[in-house]
Amino acid sequence: MSRSLSPARLGLAMLALGLPAQAWANTPEELSAPTPLDFGDVRKKTDALIADIIANKGTPTLRAALSENALLAEKTSQINLLVTQYESLVATYGKPEQCVGLEQSYRSSLRITTSYVCQHRDLLVRWLFEVDRLPKGWTYSNISFKSDF
Repeated sequence: MSRSLSPARLGLAMLALGLPAQAWANTPEELSAPTPLDFGDVRKKTDALIADIIANKGTPTLRAALSENALLAEKTSQINLLVTQYESLVATYGKPEQCVGLEQSYRSSLRITTSYVCQHRDLLVRWLFEVDRLPKGWTYSNISFKSDF
């Protein structure tokens, strides 16, 4: 005995079959992820930079870090702006006394973002470091900080 579906039941069946496909279509597919070793290597790199900032070597350290990347090294006005903003931050709110890691995330196995919260005398600041894997190794592609987070 064969049962046929009424048009209403057929529509419900089609809708039920279409929902998972639609839900899947809106979910991005993860193509690559960093390894735990990658996260560790980037964290060592950013921890060293943060240690220099705490040691009151922020200006030369930021210049050197941003100059690692050939594309950023050409943008001297942007490097100067970041360094000037950092120096103003330190003059106004004091140098960072301590920093703690906040989070690590990634866009792919080629870019890892690490952030820290640093305690200045009068303010907490969130530092953000984007680090890219290039053939020569992990290289900073962006460094920024902000007080609203």
